[in-house]
Amino acid sequence: MKKILILLLIISTSMVSCKTAKKASSFQPDDKNQTEAVASENATNEGSDEGSIVMKTEEVTLADGEDQSMAGYGYYVIIGGFSVYENAKKFKNELISKGFTPVMLKAANGYTRVAVGETNSEPEARKQVLNIRQKFPEHNDVWLLRNK
Repeated sequence: MKKILILLLIISTSMVSCKTAKKASSFQPDDKNQTEAVASENATNEGSDEGSIVMKTEEVTLADGEDQSMAGYGYYVIIGGFSVYENAKKFKNELISKGFTPVMLKAANGYTRVAVGETNSEPEARKQVLNIRQKFPEHNDVWLLRNK
């Protein structure tokens, strides 16, 4: 009888301890003022809405070996961000094969950003984002980086 009681106690304890708690995400952006979700303008074709365009403000510099003429722009269209530099290089080569002219940027937070557009005009940058989303649906998560 003691064995059965102990077995039931172990089973009930394990059932209670194995329950997974569902918790809401606790993700908080680094700086709430630096990340903006901005509704995009309606797309020109058939008046459809392409979703929001995320804009983040960061200080970036060109990665080593990049074309210096790409430096100093106010806005970059970011198609990928990587913590491993070699992964950014591989992605850049994939984008070149798709017809993009990507440039790699080093962010102050250590990430390497891969940009496929650069301009000093925010409206022009937004047009570039919408154009990429329309032509390359697999890159619908493209976003804007406002350079500090």
